Amino acid sequence: MKGRKSRRMVGVLRARLPELQFRRVADPRRRASTSWKMGEILSSATVGIVAGCRSLRDLEALTDEMSTASRTGLHMPRRLPDTTARDALVRVEPDDLRQSMYRQVRAAHRRKALKPVGLPFGVVSLDGKFVSIAGTQSRFATVRSQGVDKPFGMVGTINSCLISSAPKVCLDAHSIGTGQGEATVYTDALVDLLDAYGSLNLFKLVVYDAGACSRVNARNTLDLGLDYLFRVKQGSQRKLYDASVGLLGSRTLEQADGFCEERVSGGLERRSIYLEQASVVWQRWTKQRSIVRQLHEILDEQGCVVQSDDRYYVTSLATDALSPKQWIQVARGHWAVENNCHHTWDAVLREDDRPWIDADAQGAMVIMLLRRIAYNILTLLREVTRRPADRRGPAWRDLCRWFYNALIAATVAQLVGLRKRRPATEEV
Repeated sequence: MKGRKSRRMVGVLRARLPELQFRRVADPRRRASTSWKMGEILSSATVGIVAGCRSLRDLEALTDEMSTASRTGLHMPRRLPDTTARDALVRVEPDDLRQSMYRQVRAAHRRKALKPVGLPFGVVSLDGKFVSIAGTQSRFATVRSQGVDKPFGMVGTINSCLISSAPKVCLDAHSIGTGQGEATVYTDALVDLLDAYGSLNLFKLVVYDAGACSRVNARNTLDLGLDYLFRVKQGSQRKLYDASVGLLGSRTLEQADGFCEERVSGGLERRSIYLEQASVVWQRWTKQRSIVRQLHEILDEQGCVVQSDDRYYVTSLATDALSPKQWIQVARGHWAVENNCHHTWDAVLREDDRPWIDADAQGAMVIMLLRRIAYNILTLLREVTRRPADRRGPAWRDLCRWFYNALIAATVAQLVGLRKRRPATEEV
């Protein structure tokens, strides 16, 4: 790896890790019996995830092979045994770690990295994600036993993704506890988001899939001073769906309020948007103001439709709150929580296959939170690294490999002169 890239990768970690203020995470261990500070363990685990480590054993190997210059620059003095890391991580309180994520996002906001792009206000998309583990004894695990020989635990979070900014950062990961579902935890997750970021005015609109589409959640969102955009599906909201289809389903391309087209391999991708005031659709809903239909089509070179997907949404916004192009951007951006967050955690960081801690649900939750923090470091850098002419930044796996190679190969000469960063201060 070139010296300039090594310097940059280590420099990014040197700048971003202090913003997390891991030293403020409570350490329940007996001080006299610990040779590793909790902040050092959490920092090491975050660095390991950023570098693509797939297990605590990989983390131990990375800290063992790390160059002297990287150790010194990141304050990681020696090899971190996997047993030491596990014994400490399973005792961390997840809510304390969420505070580190909040500090990370607030620091990015201070750097003007989270401004809305192409939209008049911020938009956050929420969605749930579960990881299966062997451990079942915890308030963080939902036990599943039906149809299997051995019960297993499901550790879940409602993840909040800021889809209006260029980097699709994860704002929060709210635990879905035993016996809870996404729809019931929705309001609690939203309250926590406002407690963490309400003074920053990061977002005004909340987007969720059909899993949380209900009059109760709509009313709660409005009571919190926000607007909502919920996906409507026939299976869970049949009457509302049928009414929406009856109003907008027969409209043709010429009757669309707007559309956009993009060239893709082998054809054309077209998104059409249809808008209508909702007062004539379903009176029982709470301040339901508009129905939105997005028709997504894939066309071949001859202009024939080869794939079509019709989606309906209900929202508290008026149809003129956004332009047709902006409505398309929001409806399309809703899937960033899946395509950017969930896909990256699974396909690149191997969350489903390699939870790191399998027998303890609290430890698994801690690793999930560290993975989201590490993802934020990656996505903030990826957006900065993206060239203006490119639609996408560097591949996620390439970013992880760059970090790993830099940590192993960086020399003192390459890192000389890196600025020392003070821990980020809290905003008032």
